[in-house]
Amino acid sequence: MGSEHDPYDRIAEFYDLEHDHLVDDVAMYLQFVESVGDPVLEVACGTGRVAVPIAEAGFRVTGIDRSEAMLDRARARAASSSSSSNADFRLADMVDAGSVSGGPFG
Repeated sequence: MGSEHDPYDRIAEFYDLEHDHLVDDVAMYLQFVESVGDPVLEVACGTGRVAVPIAEAGFRVTGIDRSEAMLDRARARAASSSSSSNADFRLADMVDAGSVSGGPFG
């Protein structure tokens, strides 16, 4: 996987500046989660923009991403909210999603 080669590692500190205002889709994702259930696997979770609100809603979320820098930001976002006990962020590629522990996922 080699996170040091992931282009998002280089821009992680700026990613939220462009994407944090995008919140209209979070309600849609919450509806999906409510219909399929807990726990949730978010593939390519980035900085946790969607995963953390889902965790704040009381669902258990495992987020995977191939960028350690993005995951660091997701972990910090979760730690500064009420969701830290419901959110787990791991370094993994989306091709490995089927083998991520914590499931079966909804």
